[in-house]
Amino acid sequence: MVIEFLKSSPLLLELTRAIVAIILALIFVLVSAIAFIYLERKIWARVMQRMGPTYVGKWGILQLIADLIKVLGKEIIVPAKANKFAFLSLPIFSTGLALALMIIVPFDYIVAHTLAALEPVYSGFGIFKHAVVSNSFSSGLFLIFAILTLNPVFILLIGWISNNKYTVVGGFRAAAQLLSFEIPLLISLASVIILAGTFNLYEVVEKQSKVWFIFLLPLSFILFLITAIAEAERTPFDIPDAESEIIAGWNTEYSATPFMMLIFGMYVRAIISATLISILFFGGWYGPELPGFLKPISGPFWLTFKIYFFMLLFILIRSAYPRYRIDQLLSLSWTKLLPLSLINIILVIFVKYLSISYGLI
Repeated sequence: MVIEFLKSSPLLLELTRAIVAIILALIFVLVSAIAFIYLERKIWARVMQRMGPTYVGKWGILQLIADLIKVLGKEIIVPAKANKFAFLSLPIFSTGLALALMIIVPFDYIVAHTLAALEPVYSGFGIFKHAVVSNSFSSGLFLIFAILTLNPVFILLIGWISNNKYTVVGGFRAAAQLLSFEIPLLISLASVIILAGTFNLYEVVEKQSKVWFIFLLPLSFILFLITAIAEAERTPFDIPDAESEIIAGWNTEYSATPFMMLIFGMYVRAIISATLISILFFGGWYGPELPGFLKPISGPFWLTFKIYFFMLLFILIRSAYPRYRIDQLLSLSWTKLLPLSLINIILVIFVKYLSISYGLI
């Protein structure tokens, strides 16, 4: 009945679908971010032979809620020589930039299809079949990269507007790192686009119905994994906020809620990186069908499983590897990853020809 009413006004229908999709995606990202941070703290502790959070809730599971309350209660301090409006608004834009990717990346698919599977229990859940809009972006991969390229600009502005030498150094480090890694990231992304013949994330997944791209493009996967970790500013590429050298880098002057927003944005970018790896190289929602009544949620389950697998991989990499120096980082990008990316582009042309010949795509 609700759907029939909305269909009478196409504009209202699309607006409602977009709002519902954003809410569903936000729910998934918030839950994933909380799980990401908690698992990261516990795994770090085990690697370092510590206990990690234990006191607040069972196994310290409520520690993040306690930390949130503490952060919200702290005073927001603005440096005396900083532009107050720009200083407080830039974290909002930076975090909003990361959240803008949610409507393109199919987080709404995961939640909506999981809820829609409950339709036999209550027919009203069937309405969620109409709530997915991430499949409407025919140039989804292009939009994702376009949004990600704005990230270095905001980080550089945040470092500069804080009027602190450590934040400026951190900002320029971030700009140098992100700009140098965006080239091999784009080229590795281009190899997937060439093989799939589309910018649409859903169509990229459908092209992997017979064979996952990890088996056809292993070099592209390695390049994308390395550059995705660098784009998320995670160890061993956390040079822009190296606390042992420049205190906390470009976000040194931020405290309380603005600081929390910046950290949240960094974790959202890491989750999006894990999601893109799952979709571009590991078949997205393709996997063995779950048995019995779980069969309708096979797709959402496998995509979620793959996302969390790569989130755990990011955590283990951060636990195991030391930080690069800035000269080592730039040398890695320009002298190793870039030439490999160019070689990879040549290889993917032959891979596509062979894949079409053998009916793999």
